[in-house]
Amino acid sequence: MAYTLPTELTVNLSSGVSTVLNAVKITTTGAKTPFMLPKNSGIYWGQVTFHVVLQSITVLTAALEVDLTNTDANFVTMNGFTGINLFASPSQVFNLNGGNARYRWNITTLTDGGTDGCFIWAVAG
Repeated sequence: MAYTLPTELTVNLSSGVSTVLNAVKITTTGAKTPFMLPKNSGIYWGQVTFHVVLQSITVLTAALEVDLTNTDANFVTMNGFTGINLFASPSQVFNLNGGNARYRWNITTLTDGGTDGCFIWAVAG
């Protein structure tokens, strides 16, 4: 059972303070490092703001995936969260559950005019 340790938005920084979701610049398509919202299941459900810091990227689309089983192979795309254009709208706000859910961005298309890549930041609360 594979398990990728997620970036925890309330462990690295307090809720309400932004943190970068990927320590390494995104320069390729595919699934990225998972992230979690506050662990106290049932007490958090609310807005998460994502901010993509683009460099020389001209196309960037993604799907938002979720896993509730702690098994990487079980990540599934959330209903209605495919084809998200992070280039045209580099700031996105979604309502997500906290607790046991692990989320991750799966980059589906990426056109990078150089090798600058991008970072995805998030803040919950």
